[in-house]
Amino acid sequence: MRVVLVPCLLSVLIPLTAAAQTATIDGTVTDATGAAVPRAVVSLHDLQKRQITRSESNASGAYLLPGVSVGSYTLRTEREGFAPASQSLEVTTIGNIRADVQLAVIGGKTSVTVTESPGYQVATSSTAGRMEMKLLEIPQTVQVIPRQLLEDRQVVRFEEALRSSSGAYVSSRHGGQQPFLNFRGFSGTDQMRDGIREYFGYYTMEMANVEQVEVLKGPSSVLFGHLEPGGVVNVVTRHPSASPLASLQLDRGSFGLWRPVFDLSGPLNRSRSLLGRVTGSYVSDEGFRDFAFVRRSFIAPTLVWRLASRTSVTAAFEGASERSSYDGGVPALGDRPAPIPINRSFSEPFQRASSVNARGRLRLDHTFSNGWLWRTTFQKQYARYWRDRGVLGSALNPATGIMSRTFTVGDFANPGIHAQSDLAGFASTGSIRHAWVVGGDFFSRTSLYKSTVPVPYELVNIFIPTSNPAPIPAPSSLAFYNDPQEKFGGVFLQDQLTLGRLQILAGMRINVYRRDYTNRMNG
Repeated sequence: MRVVLVPCLLSVLIPLTAAAQTATIDGTVTDATGAAVPRAVVSLHDLQKRQITRSESNASGAYLLPGVSVGSYTLRTEREGFAPASQSLEVTTIGNIRADVQLAVIGGKTSVTVTESPGYQVATSSTAGRMEMKLLEIPQTVQVIPRQLLEDRQVVRFEEALRSSSGAYVSSRHGGQQPFLNFRGFSGTDQMRDGIREYFGYYTMEMANVEQVEVLKGPSSVLFGHLEPGGVVNVVTRHPSASPLASLQLDRGSFGLWRPVFDLSGPLNRSRSLLGRVTGSYVSDEGFRDFAFVRRSFIAPTLVWRLASRTSVTAAFEGASERSSYDGGVPALGDRPAPIPINRSFSEPFQRASSVNARGRLRLDHTFSNGWLWRTTFQKQYARYWRDRGVLGSALNPATGIMSRTFTVGDFANPGIHAQSDLAGFASTGSIRHAWVVGGDFFSRTSLYKSTVPVPYELVNIFIPTSNPAPIPAPSSLAFYNDPQEKFGGVFLQDQLTLGRLQILAGMRINVYRRDYTNRMNG
């Protein structure tokens, strides 16, 4: 067992009770007809007309301004197509202060149609601090790839989404099955999904239920634990909507691509306390490589139960099943790819690979009266990949172009669990504003690996390949077994201090890591 203490700059710890000395201003922005006005900019200014804080209304018109000290303020609300509105506010007590805003439409109309999305611009992110914060106030590089961009580019693969981000990309794929993320020269397979760690495993991520992709660049081990220092990707999924929604989409592309996608969402009872969403897709693709094909099914139901105005429970499930070919890629001659046609594959038509991936998530959210958010999440994930017929290149003679190949059968499984709980909120001590996050997490994963001993298979000339494959050999009875297990968890504390235009991020984490590795061969 190894205990790791992550050292870093730590500010003077201010008791969390300081949060009790501030108030939270919330409300709803509507027009003259009572319709919600999304993405209205709500800002709070002191008597010297300095901006103290600001927020944007969501799709329901609601906004939240936490961490406001006692004093006199002016609340300003602006939205394109509406006349700006201002009102005076006196904050004399702690707790919640309700301030609804009604905007008047410019031009004498009673209402205008507004859309929630401003295009490709995203003002906030929750990845860096585990709470919604403005990107301009985060002292780290966070790039958000929004839903609008994913739709406009018709993104169907995860690596296509990352092409819109600098410094992060999929560097390689294990036989066309497993993405390896590369951040500024550091590669790995772990990522975050709705703020929860997950392992890619041998499967292709489906993008049908993805709302946006957030790329945090640079070290982030204080909040997320054991990760590569280059950065981390957080995939944010779509949640149930309070209004009924139904869509059906069919993507048709080159190389025999068919991809139908459906999305259903809305309230499940009259009080709208129970919301549901189900998204599904099917992919059929032949690809441009010889013998290549993919058949993938995906389903993702989500339920949100609002127990009270500030408390909700979310239950989500995602399941995917895939059947495909196995492609070993293009061999290299020296430090360059071999000069062969790009579609040429040295696999065989009988090669098959299958994978299943399932994850279930249960999350409890509660917002206290002072605006602090407590969130607890438990997730269980299972990924399995098996290659029932696999021919792989093993050695290449650069002078003759003759490549040796082997036949093998493999089975890989990755069950894992993740539990996480954190408390986040704003507090003020004098002129310094704090954004606190405190919590803990635990992650456990077992990698079960089983493979037959590779047996020699027919040689092939990469420049003049034969079209008559040899008979399928019988798998060797001798098998390798590996079952590495890793467990780690920790507690963390992070504080982002704001003093005027100066932003300071400080934090610490105590991490416990254990890895057990068993390698055995039975015969």
